[in-house]
Amino acid sequence: MLRNGEADGFVSAGSTGALLAGATLVVKRVRGLRRAALAPTIPTAKGKAVLIDCGANAECTVEYLLQFAYLGSYYAQKVLGVEHPRVGLLNIGAEESKGDTLRRETYQKLKEAGEAGHLNFTGNIEAKEAMLGECDVIAVPQSENGGRTALEIASCYIKGKPVRAFDMPMTHDRAARNASHDAAADAICALLDEGKNVAFLTLGDPTVYSTGWYVHKRVMSRGYDAELIPGVPSFCAAAARLGRALCEDGEMLHIIPASHGKEREGLALPGSKVLMKAGRGVLRVREELRESGQLENAALVERCGMEGERLVYDMDELREPSGYFSIILVKEERR
Repeated sequence: MLRNGEADGFVSAGSTGALLAGATLVVKRVRGLRRAALAPTIPTAKGKAVLIDCGANAECTVEYLLQFAYLGSYYAQKVLGVEHPRVGLLNIGAEESKGDTLRRETYQKLKEAGEAGHLNFTGNIEAKEAMLGECDVIAVPQSENGGRTALEIASCYIKGKPVRAFDMPMTHDRAARNASHDAAADAICALLDEGKNVAFLTLGDPTVYSTGWYVHKRVMSRGYDAELIPGVPSFCAAAARLGRALCEDGEMLHIIPASHGKEREGLALPGSKVLMKAGRGVLRVREELRESGQLENAALVERCGMEGERLVYDMDELREPSGYFSIILVKEERR
């Protein structure tokens, strides 16, 4: 019935080997294909993936694997509805040089197919990463002087993936900030249109005064799927380094941007306070803490968890402004 076009598929609970042999001998392979393959759809953290071949062939050649890539890509596109299926070569590492001769040679053929526009080849992928639905491109913010702090922190986990850096000026000029956020969103959306998954690295948590959030909401507004991955907010990490609780019992906690001139208003509120990005204005903020009677309850953490970390429990020790990555924690005095 399959051979004659009278059925769309055949379901069996019997021997896989017998089913494969019968299909090959009776239904026949598509003209030009050297080997049949088993291609189950497996769940991943981000959706589904086609695993091909999954046991039909004990030994493979470069030609077989290349054909399997085309078969899997076509199936994902036509049956699963994936517009630009990503093709990865299952291997023991992500680098191009990984694997035995078969896998290295197959990598080159798949790479050539990708460059010719026949496949959306994304490179080698390890089994654990295949189950996670891992990203193809790492996007990172870059300061005016070329600094990429988020990338430096995460570099050991990126494993040779392509990195796109986007200039993000630290300025109060809203037009300049908007232009940089728009440019990053444009480039990321172009990558998404190519069928790639993109991860935008940001420091701390993306929902708290984060460059990543401005880019994220622009991508979402254009109709793309995007997900926020929670991180460890910098003030939580700073409190842990100081060995202090941020708040207790019924205390309120206020998060105050110390670089926007609103710290006096924020310090007048009851409860504990977090003054973020206090670096350039730290001496001014110190005097406002002194005037409000809260200086003794304040401590500063600079470059928390990074090289050059500094903990300042007595802010009168400061003689000059601290660095950009500086946070002041003010604990409400308990009575």
